[in-house]
Amino acid sequence: MSSESSKPITRVLFCGPHFPASHNYTMEYLQSYPFIKVDAVPIDEIRDVIGNYDICVVKNMILNLDIIARANKMKLIMQFGVGLEGVDIDAATKHGIGVARIPSDYTGNAISCAEMAIYLMLSLLRKQHEMQVSIKEKKLGDPAGDTLLGKTVFILGYGNIGVHLAKRLRPFGVKILATKRSWHSFKSDNGNGAHDEVVDEKATHEDILKFASHADIVVCCLVMNKDTAGIVDNTFISSMKKGALIINIARGGLLDYDAVLDHLKSGHLGGLGTDVAWKEPFDPDNTILKFPNVIMTPHVAGVTEYSYRSMAKVVGDVALQLHSGASMNVICAPELLSKFKIGGSRMEVMSKFLIASILMWTVPIAVLYGFNNNLFPALRFVNVPSIRHRVALLLVVVSSASLSQESLTLWSGILAVISVNVVIILYIISAMKEPSSDKHEPDPRFLADAKASIKQQPGTTEDDSSSDRSPYSRAQRLSIVFSFSLSLSITVNGNQFKLDGSVLELDDSNFDAAISKFDYIFVDFYAPWCGHCNRLMPELERAAPVLAGLRQPIVVAKLDADKHKKLASKHNVEYVAMMFMHGVPTEYYGPRKADLLVQSLAKFVAPDVSVLSSDSDVRDFVKAAGSDFPIFIGFGLNESVILDSAVKHKKKAWFSVANVFSDEIVTPYGLNKVPALLAIYPAYDEKSVFYGPFEENALEDYISKSLLPLIFPISQGSLKLLQDDERKVLLTIIKDEKEEKSRELFQVLKAAASANRDLLFGYVGLQQWEDFAQSFEVDMKTEFPRMVVWDGNENYYLVTGSENGDKTDMAAQVSRFLEGYREGRVIHKRIIGPSLMSLMNSKVAIIVALLLICVVLAVVLIVAMVQDEPLTVGTREKVVEQRSSSLHQESEELLGPFKED
Repeated sequence: MSSESSKPITRVLFCGPHFPASHNYTMEYLQSYPFIKVDAVPIDEIRDVIGNYDICVVKNMILNLDIIARANKMKLIMQFGVGLEGVDIDAATKHGIGVARIPSDYTGNAISCAEMAIYLMLSLLRKQHEMQVSIKEKKLGDPAGDTLLGKTVFILGYGNIGVHLAKRLRPFGVKILATKRSWHSFKSDNGNGAHDEVVDEKATHEDILKFASHADIVVCCLVMNKDTAGIVDNTFISSMKKGALIINIARGGLLDYDAVLDHLKSGHLGGLGTDVAWKEPFDPDNTILKFPNVIMTPHVAGVTEYSYRSMAKVVGDVALQLHSGASMNVICAPELLSKFKIGGSRMEVMSKFLIASILMWTVPIAVLYGFNNNLFPALRFVNVPSIRHRVALLLVVVSSASLSQESLTLWSGILAVISVNVVIILYIISAMKEPSSDKHEPDPRFLADAKASIKQQPGTTEDDSSSDRSPYSRAQRLSIVFSFSLSLSITVNGNQFKLDGSVLELDDSNFDAAISKFDYIFVDFYAPWCGHCNRLMPELERAAPVLAGLRQPIVVAKLDADKHKKLASKHNVEYVAMMFMHGVPTEYYGPRKADLLVQSLAKFVAPDVSVLSSDSDVRDFVKAAGSDFPIFIGFGLNESVILDSAVKHKKKAWFSVANVFSDEIVTPYGLNKVPALLAIYPAYDEKSVFYGPFEENALEDYISKSLLPLIFPISQGSLKLLQDDERKVLLTIIKDEKEEKSRELFQVLKAAASANRDLLFGYVGLQQWEDFAQSFEVDMKTEFPRMVVWDGNENYYLVTGSENGDKTDMAAQVSRFLEGYREGRVIHKRIIGPSLMSLMNSKVAIIVALLLICVVLAVVLIVAMVQDEPLTVGTREKVVEQRSSSLHQESEELLGPFKED
């Protein structure tokens, strides 16, 4: 014991207070081991303390990139059960942290959940709520329930829980239907077809609607992921029999809340029995719980003493093994082939394809051969292949990493081919010589005792467990040395690009290699004779280190478009900038000043939807997002609900969902219920709220119409957004935007805008942008306010009779205008001269304007063009305020919203 206690304490973190039996039983199991410390920490504090822990047990918390990045000591993230939908597995892999679940067949968890499913079925069939009422009213023989006998049960997701459920349902005399993503695993694991015998009909998930239409009871046993979220939707429930039941013992997000509620109201859905909710803890006053045919339990399907003590033992054993020095190096198979990239000359491509053909059979042999040997047999890793045989992957990764060098020649390619094959053959030969007793099959009910698992690993004895014996043979060690040496020799010859924050100089020899190597690279095709390009180059140099320091780095490069005309013509560009995302080019016409360039480019690599797990996360996200884009936050919404819209509008707005929040954070935004989608417009100090329905069309309609606030000032920035919006603009022209009566008018316009979302509501002051206002035949003699409906181009419409009435009653004036417009009492007008929108889109007009500028104000305006602020028209105030702080200070703020969730 003294040798163990002399080591640093191994710390185990349980996230949050819920499911208290998990950490209580684990602490009880480890009470004799003072060098293992178990803590249950409130969710709001996890972010600040996670760096002190070696193992994290997530339970029902969202563990995103931001939190994982702080886990400096973390070796393993595990779920106290099966579901890992709350863990950013890719982020954990990148930080070298193993991610694992505890298989339900080891611990009795699957059996516990299967029993709960049957309990929920019987409770609904026997009308549990009505029985309680009869007891209170002293009634006997009522209600008349139903029986499982003769029912058809559809098991949606035939995994471990589904198998145990089917076995226990069979004696009830039911017909069992089941779907599974693939049935191949059962064929390989059970040659006698034992699992198939209890299922009457089976299919893949493509047939779920067919099976749903035949079932009396549907039981959800699926793992929650992006493919299964909301799988039980309106279409699914509509296809079910009238009066059929839904049982959910998996995850609340599998069911579409609105669809379930609607079908309960209509009576089509006969009942809902669920152990999980859409948001946990669930609101006890929620409408869905008021139905007598709804039974909800507090996520206790797997919470039995048998199951939880078994899982606590798994966590304890793993902690003891890690404390004793068991290796936890993570080499992730999905990362392996991502390092192998094709690019370069014809010779290089030939050699790489030759190597790839060899790897096609060497990699599977190396990886798959060792899957049965695992130092942690009670865990199922989701991002780590066999820990025992990580060496095989290491050899292949090292070799393939060498192959990815862009200076690879034919001879170095052939040398690498020999390296890979020699390494794999040596490994396989040595592995085949190992005694068969090294393979370990754990007991399906309980694991070996903790002390035995530390002192006596499979294939060893009590006496020799403490010897300093290497788990690898001499041949394996030689193969490691051989692989590293050979790979090093190839790598030294490689001309690597360094991600050091400098601006790369590209040419014909390295352009393709750079595009292939970096996922995100911004390339400025410049002309050395262009003074404007030369003056902007320092801005690129200032932005480059900030962009390279993002969570997902962006590399900045430049290329002389005059000298390398073939490359420029290949991408059909001439003296412009291009953003290459995974090799796919996109023209960039945004700002070039360093701070604005960082903000614009960072949108390309930001997560589609950020997941916020605390009040502080929400505040930090809003603060860091800045004021250049609208911000959408879904309170109580699942990420998948807004994902499609977020992807579509990613370059125009920030999107996030908040899963954990308090009243303190939502009250200032005026939210009176959840779920809700909040839209914030920092540049205009405006906000709006959407309470549903959160169906695809309704949600997309709200978001697309909310990229601009209810009312907004006309500026060059807002005009650019108008180009992507087909709605007409109810434009109100006033004398001065800063007058007190103008502010009163804005409140009236805001109320009108909320009721007329088919129109955009904009305003402009004559004092602020005279040239624009005069396009609508307005001058200082005009009676203000003047309202028109503008199509965004050259046409606008006046409403006859709208000027009549009391001019001081602004609400009545706006109402009369809208009424007249709706009734068609309009006069068609055309803008005096070309419209601003036409000018923005007309290359001819731009050229003419530039020629006039060169003749009239050459010196003054050329200097002004260097500034990155939008050009002003008339006396319009600058849209983007000057930043006075340094780029270093700005970069600290800019990095905030790009923490991937």
